[in-house]
Amino acid sequence: MINTQTSGHSRSLRRIVAISAATGVAVMGSVVEQAHAAPAQPTKVASAPKPVAAPKAAVAPKPAGQAGKLVYATATVNVRARATTSSAKIGMLPRAGHVKALSASRGGWTKVLYKGKVGYISSSYLSHGKVAAAKPSASRSTGRLVYAKTTVTVRSRATTSSAKIGMLPRAGHVKALSASRGGWTKVLYKGKVGYISSSYLSHGKVAAAKPSASRSTGRLVYAKTTVTVRSRATTSSAKIGMLPQAGHVKALSASRGGWTKVLYKGKTGYISSGYLSYSKVAAPARNSAASRSASRVTTTGSLGTCKASFYGYGYQTANGERFSASAMTAAHKTMRFGTRLKVTNKASGKSVIVRVNDRGPFVSGRCLDLTTGAFSRIASTGSGVVTVSYQQVR
Repeated sequence: MINTQTSGHSRSLRRIVAISAATGVAVMGSVVEQAHAAPAQPTKVASAPKPVAAPKAAVAPKPAGQAGKLVYATATVNVRARATTSSAKIGMLPRAGHVKALSASRGGWTKVLYKGKVGYISSSYLSHGKVAAAKPSASRSTGRLVYAKTTVTVRSRATTSSAKIGMLPRAGHVKALSASRGGWTKVLYKGKVGYISSSYLSHGKVAAAKPSASRSTGRLVYAKTTVTVRSRATTSSAKIGMLPQAGHVKALSASRGGWTKVLYKGKTGYISSGYLSYSKVAAPARNSAASRSASRVTTTGSLGTCKASFYGYGYQTANGERFSASAMTAAHKTMRFGTRLKVTNKASGKSVIVRVNDRGPFVSGRCLDLTTGAFSRIASTGSGVVTVSYQQVR
C-alpha cells in the first residue's frame, strides 16, 4: 500500500515540474520576442482645441450723445425734464453751448447734465464737435444797446397781455439782456427787467421824431372844437372841465394812446388828441340865432321846467348833421327836429335860443342836453346841470 501511494505522488510531482518548465519556456519566448520586435511608437495625447478668436466688431461712429462726452448745441435749444416736447422746460442751451451727455441718443433724445440737473435735449440739435457761436445781429446782440424805432410799450412778460411797466420813446435806447426769442427782446428798463417786441427795435441809432402839433411837450395846443378835459386818458373818467374852440392849454406829454396830457386851470388833465392842433384855431363865428336877443322872440308859452345838462363831443347828430359843440343846438327825447326853443336858467334869468337837432339826454330827471356853446350862455360849464324853463319859439 505504501509503495503504491509513493509511486503516485512521484508521477504527480513530475507532471507539475513539466508544466512549470513549459510555462517558463513560453514566458521566456514572449520576452525574447518582445526584445527583438520594433520599438513601440509613443502614444500621442490629444491636446485641447485652441480657442477660436471672435470676429472683431465693426467700430461704429461716435454719436453726438456718447455717454460722458461733451455735446454742443447747433442752435439755441430747449432742455426738458423728460424726453418729450410736452414736458417742462428746465432751461435753454444757447448755440455753441455745451453739456455732458449722460447716455447715448435714444428715441431721438440725449440725456444730459444741465447746470447740475438731469435733462433731455433733442439729439438733432446736438453735435460731438464744437459749433461756431452765432454772429450778433441788430436787435439780438445780448448786452448791446437797442433803439426804439417808434414809441413802444415795455411789458413785464413776453406777451401783449402782460402788464405795462413803461414806454420807450422813439430813438430811446435800452440794454438787451437776451437774444430775440419768439418775437420779443428781454431788456433792462430803468433798472427793471422787461420785454419789448423785437420788430420795434434796431441795433443802429434812430432819429428822434420831429415835434408835431399835439405831441410837443411843453408847447401850447389849441382846441379844434369845444372839447372835454378828463381826469384820466379814457372817456369813462371824470370830466374836470371843457376847453372851448380855439382855447389853448399847455401839453405836458406827447400824445399816447390817442390822448394828450395837459395843464388845465392848474390841474393835470387829458384831452383826446384828435381835437387838438399845434397851430392856432379860429374862434367860432357867432350863431345868428344866438345873437338874436332872446327877449325879442315870440314864444308859445311855457312848455315845462326841468334839469338841463350839456355835451361837447360827438360826430353826427340824430338828424344827420355834423355835430358842433359851439352851435346853438340841443337834444330832446321826442321833440320834432328843427323846433326852436327859448331856454332860460331859473337861477340867473339868462336865456338862449336853440334848435333841436339831436336826441337825449337819456338820464332820469333831465329833459334837455345843450351843446357846450349854448349851455355857456346861461351858466358856467362847471355847474354841470342847471334848472331851466323852456318855451317854443314861433
